[in-house]
Amino acid sequence: LEILEKDLTLSGRITIWDEALQLISKSYVFGYGEIQSARYITVGTAQFNAHNIFLQILLQGGIIFLFLFIVIFIISLRNSRYCRVESIRYYLLLAVFILFNMMVSEVYSFVIIFLLFTLINNGDLYKLSSKKDGQLIAVHR
Repeated sequence: LEILEKDLTLSGRITIWDEALQLISKSYVFGYGEIQSARYITVGTAQFNAHNIFLQILLQGGIIFLFLFIVIFIISLRNSRYCRVESIRYYLLLAVFILFNMMVSEVYSFVIIFLLFTLINNGDLYKLSSKKDGQLIAVHR
């Protein structure tokens, strides 16, 4: 750990997560709403976001928004089976897996997350059909 110049608190994330959980416990149903920088947590003189997408969702929208996020996530995964091009489906699912793992220790833009969900849910709209001059062509159904 000394070589990497890191500590056992995951660069302070455990402290931030503890503070986030304390805030969540005070307003767990509806959260605190949206604020400009999404930095709800104060540690010392610094302000932080939750450094965990699920804690951030709970801070912003409470269990109601977390429930909706999980439902959309599950529906997107279930709809991925309708993607006609197997390789595209695997790349989208790989992107979800990578993003999901990254979201545990950081907060990313909801635009990116929902764009990925949209791509997965609309995977059946395109298919690779024939080759034209040696290139595959995407054809809208």
